[in-house]
Amino acid sequence: MLRIMTEEEFKRQLRIRLFDTEVSSPRIGDRYMGVKQINVTLEFTFRSAVLQIPYTIKINRILKSSDKLFLNCECVNPHCTSLGFDITRYLNEALQSRKFVTGLAHCSGKEDWKYIKTSGCSCLTTLNYIIDPEFEDE
Repeated sequence: MLRIMTEEEFKRQLRIRLFDTEVSSPRIGDRYMGVKQINVTLEFTFRSAVLQIPYTIKINRILKSSDKLFLNCECVNPHCTSLGFDITRYLNEALQSRKFVTGLAHCSGKEDWKYIKTSGCSCLTTLNYIIDPEFEDE
């Protein structure tokens, strides 16, 4: 008999996978020597299919070489089915190139749990990010 997970069970499973990924990630300084700090600017824009008035949230973070090489940002839509934006690959890109990286990411979740099995109603939240690493020898 096939059992369908509840919303809470589904979120719990996703969070466990996310936690396991973070725990198994190396420290920034172990992978990239000479990192002083990484300045991260995150600007979320939340739009709802129901409420057409967008709002923006801006967050500045500083990562140190002792932090994990993992950067996942939770979606600001309180009803979103996704766990957010995994921008770890862009963090790696900035560290490998030793240059700032900027871009726009779109949420991969649905607007609300009642739309989880439908083809439409995607979450409309976006994330503009700037990742600017600083190295000790610069």
